Amino acid sequence: MGSEIEKNAIQKAKDFLEITEELDAIALYDRLRDYRYSLHPDRVIDENVKKAAEEKFKQASAILTNLSIAIEREQVEKPASEIVPYTHKYEIVRFKRHADIAQERIAELEKEVERYTSLYDFYFAQNKKLEQSLEKKQSDESQEERNHLKALYATPVKGVAAIGGVVILLGCLGVITQMENVASHLQKFSPFPETYISGGLFVAMLYLLILAAKRWVESAYISQRAEEVCSPKYASDFITYLDEHPDREGLVETNVFTEVEAFNFIAGENKWHKRILGVLGFTIYRQETTTKLSGIFLNNLLNKKLIDISNAVNLQRVFKIKEK
Repeated sequence: MGSEIEKNAIQKAKDFLEITEELDAIALYDRLRDYRYSLHPDRVIDENVKKAAEEKFKQASAILTNLSIAIEREQVEKPASEIVPYTHKYEIVRFKRHADIAQERIAELEKEVERYTSLYDFYFAQNKKLEQSLEKKQSDESQEERNHLKALYATPVKGVAAIGGVVILLGCLGVITQMENVASHLQKFSPFPETYISGGLFVAMLYLLILAAKRWVESAYISQRAEEVCSPKYASDFITYLDEHPDREGLVETNVFTEVEAFNFIAGENKWHKRILGVLGFTIYRQETTTKLSGIFLNNLLNKKLIDISNAVNLQRVFKIKEK
């Protein structure tokens, strides 16, 4: 049975190599192995020829495997006296077989590495695009927040300032005369004395001027603050604030902070004059203004990749300051 298997393996190898000369299994193994190496697809450039080479390479590999099995069976079945002179040749064949198996495994691993490298490059490029898209989105949102915050104060200022400008212009042309004319017309239909009417007009004019000045101050303040919270010095001051704040003593992670801490830093100390000004209608001291400023501040730090969003605690986002 073993002899038949050996003969079949040898005959298949000879048919594949298209040779008729008499060769033993070991010599035939060496020749077939060399021929298979010449068929390796990596040695072929033309794609059409490469496909044919791949198919023939597979056939040669299968025949070579069967031939090595036949040689191993021959080594087992033949008497020791016949095997001893060829022992080193059998060992060489076995070594070559193991080397071929290792080489095939290396080729498979190289293909795996190439595939994973290609996947890594693809996902790295996709991740880069997503990061750029996220950065642009955050930058746009930050700029939109700043523009919106400025617009909340800049737009009303124009209207009020225009009214104030008309009043001032009228005053330059003759405020007293105009007030007397208006007062004389109102006197015809008003039950109040002319003195009260003139006083009321003066108070209204003064109110418009004060209102215009207030809104102008608020607009200038907000524009300045929106730029200030994006400055490097402001970020440095915030680090100092975190280091010196008594509530943060004993923290395990000192390079993290919450939205509330950023809000409190921007809001500053809750002094009595701020509360009074807020009651009097100065919206620059209201919470919605501080909230928008803190949003601009945090978005700016995220855009510059100075902080990362860490996690959430008690419905508050926690940010981590990057060390490098």
